[in-house]
Amino acid sequence: MKDKAKRTVYIYAIVFTMLYTAPFYLHQQFGDLDLNQVLYLFISNQKGANMDWIIILNYILFTLPFVLLVLALVSLFYYMRDKFPVLNQKIMDHKPRAKAISSAIVLFLVGLLLFDFKFQVFSFIKTRSDTSILYERYYVNPDTVEISFPETKQNLIYIVLESLNTNFDHLIIDDASVNLIPNLKTLAQENLNLSHTSGFGGAQQLNGLSWTMASLVGMSSGIHLSVLMGEDIYKQDQEFLPGVKTIGEILAEAGYANYFLLGSDGKYAGRQTYFETHGDYEVIDINTLKAEAVVPQDYNVFWGVEDTKLFSYAKTKLLEVAAQDQPFNFTLLTVDTHFMEGYMDPTCYYDYGISYANAIACADDLLGEFMDWITAQDFYENTTVILIGDHNTMNDGFLSLRHDEQVSIYNAMLNVNLDFDPKFVNHRDFSVLDMFPTTLAALGATIEGERLGLGVNVFSGEPTLLERLGKNELNNELIKQSDYYEHFYKP
Repeated sequence: MKDKAKRTVYIYAIVFTMLYTAPFYLHQQFGDLDLNQVLYLFISNQKGANMDWIIILNYILFTLPFVLLVLALVSLFYYMRDKFPVLNQKIMDHKPRAKAISSAIVLFLVGLLLFDFKFQVFSFIKTRSDTSILYERYYVNPDTVEISFPETKQNLIYIVLESLNTNFDHLIIDDASVNLIPNLKTLAQENLNLSHTSGFGGAQQLNGLSWTMASLVGMSSGIHLSVLMGEDIYKQDQEFLPGVKTIGEILAEAGYANYFLLGSDGKYAGRQTYFETHGDYEVIDINTLKAEAVVPQDYNVFWGVEDTKLFSYAKTKLLEVAAQDQPFNFTLLTVDTHFMEGYMDPTCYYDYGISYANAIACADDLLGEFMDWITAQDFYENTTVILIGDHNTMNDGFLSLRHDEQVSIYNAMLNVNLDFDPKFVNHRDFSVLDMFPTTLAALGATIEGERLGLGVNVFSGEPTLLERLGKNELNNELIKQSDYYEHFYKP
């Protein structure tokens, strides 16, 4: 019995040490987590996800010293108890099972308090119980405003860059200032960059927009992605936000053909259903590329197909769609800079001593070459190109190497089809929500009232919601329940 009790104590020591260190590890790796994202992860379709074992391995390495220390203390306790029987007599309890259960409960509650200390779980739950009228006050249904396009319609190439921050241009690595995105920074500076400063800058991240699927929804429909508890609302093989009107539908109604190219499985997180049911996109994913023999049937690199092959396919596809007598919207999602270490293509060679830095530098090279190709094509003259990061990198430890205090999400626009006052694109607080009307404006479309969804056409000079409410208030409103928001899940 004594040996069994000892084993139980050792197991307790390991389990609860890992529980206690988990919030510190998660905060070190991810920073302040958007708990909406955590909830969404549990309820969404995870087919095709790249569950990175590096995260688990790093966690084990992080917690191992603490586990060994606690086990050493437990062993010391047993040694002292056996060495001095009088201590054993005082410590022994006539109800060991009840004592063990009560101890486990107390230790578990302490673990919950540590999670709350790092991630404000209880505050999130409390805020979720409140009701917001944000959408009632500010949401503009695209069906209620007039949107008109020029007679000659501008094509759109929309490149969503995984986890791309402007801050990657000025990181401190080995006591040296390093620019990992020289091509992307030059692209932004020589063309158009919506900025929170007078120089190179970008968008801010908001609650409900901090992961790829949420950001795709935000930039295409002007709403955040919220998890409605207690309802079977994410039928992602059938419908996804059926009550929302998106940029894909607006462009389809204007005569555009829509395409969405990505290297991973389109079903992951509901992306394929969302785009197919909102604008009749032709979704091209790893399964399509295998079916077309672009890659072998057993091919799998990183999240599926790496960016260099994606860009190669995009070139062929763009020439094909550009040859058709129809304006097009070609949206492409990159992946090589995905959390947590990224993927450096074998065609690159960088040795910054940090895998993620190498991956970002390589991605910049590949994107630079791809953009050179696009701008050299005949179709470019009548094509607007927008590059934008989907969200801040989730590698918070890496982002802490930045020199700039403000964190912002990358963007660059080429060949926009409108005249605007340059003062309207600098010193602006905006988010991906504002990309919904701003993208249409970049194509030369006019929007009655300059607002769609929760977004504002930045070119108009009208204040965005971030500028009206401030980040703290807007983030709090986005966490709350919304009666209006529930309509987005109803056809």
